[in-house]
Parts: sequence; C-alpha cells; structure tokens
Amino acid sequence: MARVREVDIENERVVHRRGGFGWGMLAAVVLITAAIIAFAYYGGSFERVGADADRATSNIEQQVDDAAGATGDALENAGDRADRALN
Repeated sequence: MARVREVDIENERVVHRRGGFGWGMLAAVVLITAAIIAFAYYGGSFERVGADADRATSNIEQQVDDAAGATGDALENAGDRADRALN
C-alpha cells in the first residue's frame, strides 16, 4: 500500500518579469536604424541618392518618349501600308 505524505506548501509568489529579450531587441533595432538614418542624412548620402534618382528618372523619361515616338511612327507606317493595300 502506498503512503501519502502531507506536504506543507507555503505561498509561492510567481515573479513576472517585465520586458525581456523581445522588447530589448526591438529597442536596439530602432536605435540602430535611427543612428544609420541620422548618419546618412548628415553625411549627405540622401542628397547623392536624390541626385542619382533624378538622373535615372530623366533617363527613363527620355527612353519612354523615344519609345512612344517610335511606336507612333510604326503605327502611322502600318496605317499607310494598310491604306495602300486596300486601294
């Protein structure tokens, strides 16, 4: 036959930790991101990136205009050929 012992358990207090690895990691990422952005801003990187983006945009606009012109010319030539074929 098994014996059952009485165990006197005192009030155990559950300790709740505040914060932790997740919140600390999030705070570290935010601080590092802010530091990188501040460094890039004060170092002038954003100005160079902006100038490069403007240059790329103007190149793309020129290429789109050239392509649109070529497409228009091709459609006009195709229309002329279709007129000649029908007449």
